[in-house]
Amino acid sequence: MRIALLRCQGLDRIDASDGRLEDAATAQRAPVHGDAIGSDPEGNTDGVCQLFWGAAGDGRFRDPLIDSGRIETWAPSGAAFASQPGPLRGSLIFATLRGQHLHRVVFGPDGRTVLFQEKLVTNQYGRLRDVFEIASGEFLVLTSNRDGRGLPAADDDRVLLVTLR
Repeated sequence: MRIALLRCQGLDRIDASDGRLEDAATAQRAPVHGDAIGSDPEGNTDGVCQLFWGAAGDGRFRDPLIDSGRIETWAPSGAAFASQPGPLRGSLIFATLRGQHLHRVVFGPDGRTVLFQEKLVTNQYGRLRDVFEIASGEFLVLTSNRDGRGLPAADDDRVLLVTLR
């Protein structure tokens, strides 16, 4: 089932041409909690996200790869796969607004099994809107503290150059 989903916040594609699995990942914001990271194994990147919410195993929905659970809220936004050589290669990195961190997810060889996840740069820059990998393997991260929900610093909003190792 494919539907337009207004809460789709981030979309990136793993490109098989550089040796990684071909797939697409979406970061989706739930109405209250249960934010999700999902995958489209067909590699559809035409801007239409899949619907993930529902009881796990319900055939009407696609189960998410990970979710924030019933307590925590990430408010995921922009997402990028790390593609440059190094220890982060193949990881999905997504920015979080309410969570105020970058979230790293490491997948297994099948592209769906989550091997590891961690929070990075937590509560250092406020709400993080987007993340983009540049050729050096560093990341450009956009803050979002002047939208009426954050606590802006004098120099917000910013584009940060972040080195993750």
